[in-house]
Amino acid sequence: MEEKILTTLIAGGVSLIISLIGFISTRMSLQGKKREIEIQIDNIYMQKLYEERLAHYPTALDATKYLTRVPKNNNSFDRQSVLKIRSQISDWMNGPGGLIASRQLIESGYKLRDCLSSNYEYNNRYSKPQMDKIVNITSQFRRNLRKDIEFYHDTDIRGIS
Repeated sequence: MEEKILTTLIAGGVSLIISLIGFISTRMSLQGKKREIEIQIDNIYMQKLYEERLAHYPTALDATKYLTRVPKNNNSFDRQSVLKIRSQISDWMNGPGGLIASRQLIESGYKLRDCLSSNYEYNNRYSKPQMDKIVNITSQFRRNLRKDIEFYHDTDIRGIS
């Protein structure tokens, strides 16, 4: 009788070990599949985000092209043009641009908007330092627009190197 109990205990122990191995194997397999699905979802999200950026970023680039160089011949930026660009950037950031832009781009957009809100420094003209500041902040904003599109090509999509 003791032999039957011993045999039963050994068989039960072996069954328990086999069940445990099966459980661990299944769990590892499910975790791997979950990770694959997460990567696929991230890739689809990034692709859609990239497509939206390609659709909406040209609007901001076009709006700011006037402010990329200081006017020649000791001229100043036209105040009405500057305010129109400020309005366009503000609308863009409060619309689709703000939904798809990186934090860095949004911060530089707010900085640009605030800079464009400044008044003339003297005689209904922007001073040379003011215009240099406008050009520098505009350039940073435009660089961040490009960075948001370029990062897609680096390694932003998980699982692709």
